[in-house]
Amino acid sequence: NLNKNIKLIIILIFILSLCGCNKYDNFLSIHMIDVGQGDCILIKTPQKKNILIDGGDEDAYKVISSYLKWNKIKNLDIIIATHFDKDHIGSLDNVIDNFNVKKVYTPNQKDCSQHYNNLLNSCRNKNIEIYNLQKDDKLNIDKNISIHVLSPSYIQDNSNSNSIVFNFKFKDMDFLF
Repeated sequence: NLNKNIKLIIILIFILSLCGCNKYDNFLSIHMIDVGQGDCILIKTPQKKNILIDGGDEDAYKVISSYLKWNKIKNLDIIIATHFDKDHIGSLDNVIDNFNVKKVYTPNQKDCSQHYNNLLNSCRNKNIEIYNLQKDDKLNIDKNISIHVLSPSYIQDNSNSNSIVFNFKFKDMDFLF
């Protein structure tokens, strides 16, 4: 059973992390956090940088917070809000309020929703500048890690059409988000 195997792997990782003998600490890891409807992905780099992609809706904060704390994460180097639908950014204001966040990236779009305004206010309250991403932007994360933005090319009326799509490159591996 796949769920049983996943639970066993999580237990093994937890045990290894308790004894301080986790030989996987120096590897890139990508975590899909189950927030129900919407997305939330955590990337941990070998250089100990943490990237959070989206944050589910406003009810997802407890799950995200618990997951980050369980992984001993207090700092997020980057948050990428792929687009402004509630099921992608609803809890990011709480994440920003309760964790040390260095940079926040969003599409170059404005929104009049409450969850978007909550995100803006949390960034303002912690003096975090919001950077916009669009096609052909490139972020060099570390020596062997980069993000190349593939979309959006231009801003449209539909929020989903403005989603940030990017290639995450680690050494000779590519991941599409």
